[in-house]
Amino acid sequence: MPLKHQENTVDILKKENFDLRLKIYYLENRLLDLSPSNVEAALKENVDLKVTVQKLTQELKKYKKLILELEAAIEIVNKPCPKQHGMSQAEKDELTAAIMEAKVCREENDKLSQMRADVLAENKRLRDELRFIREQKVESSQPRTHKEDYPTNTKRLEEKLRSQSLEITSLKDEVEKRQRQMDDLRNQLKQSTKDLNETRQQLKSKILEYERSMKHEDDNKLMDTIRQLRKENDLLINEIQEREQDVADLEEEMQKLVTVLDEKNKEEGDNDLEEKIMTLEATIQERDEDIEVLKDHITKTQRELEEKNEANKELLIELQEAIEKSEQIRTDYENQVNQINELEIGIKEKDERMAALEEDYKSQLYTTEREKKLIEDDVKELKHKLRLALKQLKEKEKEAEHVEKWKERVYSLEDQLKNFRGVVYKLKKAQDNNMMIKNTLEQPYKNKTSNNTLEQVLKKLNDELRKELDDKTREYEREKMRATELQDLYNQQLEIIRELEGKLSKKSTMLALSLSEYDELQANKKIMDSILVKQVTGTQTFHERIESVTMNH
Repeated sequence: MPLKHQENTVDILKKENFDLRLKIYYLENRLLDLSPSNVEAALKENVDLKVTVQKLTQELKKYKKLILELEAAIEIVNKPCPKQHGMSQAEKDELTAAIMEAKVCREENDKLSQMRADVLAENKRLRDELRFIREQKVESSQPRTHKEDYPTNTKRLEEKLRSQSLEITSLKDEVEKRQRQMDDLRNQLKQSTKDLNETRQQLKSKILEYERSMKHEDDNKLMDTIRQLRKENDLLINEIQEREQDVADLEEEMQKLVTVLDEKNKEEGDNDLEEKIMTLEATIQERDEDIEVLKDHITKTQRELEEKNEANKELLIELQEAIEKSEQIRTDYENQVNQINELEIGIKEKDERMAALEEDYKSQLYTTEREKKLIEDDVKELKHKLRLALKQLKEKEKEAEHVEKWKERVYSLEDQLKNFRGVVYKLKKAQDNNMMIKNTLEQPYKNKTSNNTLEQVLKKLNDELRKELDDKTREYEREKMRATELQDLYNQQLEIIRELEGKLSKKSTMLALSLSEYDELQANKKIMDSILVKQVTGTQTFHERIESVTMNH
């Protein structure tokens, strides 16, 4: 999944998370006005949903950071590096060839040392021959007592002088050839010394560059230097071959000169023999001095060759160390490639897990939305029930007030009943008195008409009083029954009020708990927002963010 698409997905999820939190906030505010019934279950389910959303958000942030770091690592790895790390097989072959060429150079130096030893031996032989010639010259300069031996001795001396002249000429040519060879070798040695010094400096610089290659530096320049050294070594070998060819040509010319000199010596007479001998002695003396100088040069050259051999050995050791370091770098590079492959596999697994998490999140989000709608419907129903309950409560309060009024009326009726009973008692007492008066009146007068009239009056009065008493009794019974009904209704309303007060107290406790949980969620939200800001601004490492989230939860 591309990084930009992942960032867009995370931003969308952040917006949805914010919308969910806002909706939860408004739902909590609306729940404050609801009745206690089913509020506890709704709050618990809401808290569980918020915890689930919070966990998913934290896990999403953690995976986002991990994906960002892995994406950066993959981009660094996949970025085409302009520098080559390690050594390829061709470069190894070139380095091995350079080592072999260095060994060849070492063998060439050994050959030069052997040639120097041969030159020293040849010089010794020439000195011995010159010493012998001087002794022969002394013997030839002594007076001869026997003149008869003069022709024989002269011929013998001429032959010997001729042979010595040839040998001297040959030695002269050989010395000149050796001198030229020594000059060539000296020049080659100087050039080789210069090249070796330059190569050593270059190798030192390449070794430094090679050591810096551990910090993503490579040894391409070292390989170029090795290739250059190989080319220079080829040039030196070609020059040595050319010098050997020149030496062969000079030997051929020397042979020709010896032949010409022999012919000239045959033509020369005996008169110039002494002069030639003196000239040859002077020449031999000069050559002897030249040989001494050449000996010094050869000694110096041998010393320089030994130094160069030591330098070559050091270079070989340095090259071997460079090869070992190259192998180590190659091994490290292969290990890094394996680690990168493992990281890619891990990233693929993380992508799959992220896709699964996204699917789970979408399903949970759909479930949350559906449950949220159900909760909203329940909230509406609870609000309706709460309004009805409040309306009933108000009606019950009014009925309670009405009951209080009826209780007052009952009390007043009871007082009236007491008064009525007193009146009835007085009425009965008056009836008794009337009966007594009637009996008294019947005895003295015996007047039938008067008695009938009085009896009718009293009967009528008694009927009216009885009727009034019955009406009052019935009214008392009705009021008593109504008072009993009102008392029962009052008791029921008191029970309902107590139940509502208990529910309101429970609701207040639950709302206080919800407010405390909401405050805690708000604090966690601030912490997560600060972590998110630090994550976006990059002011906090991945492990610090994980530790902070772990400590907060």
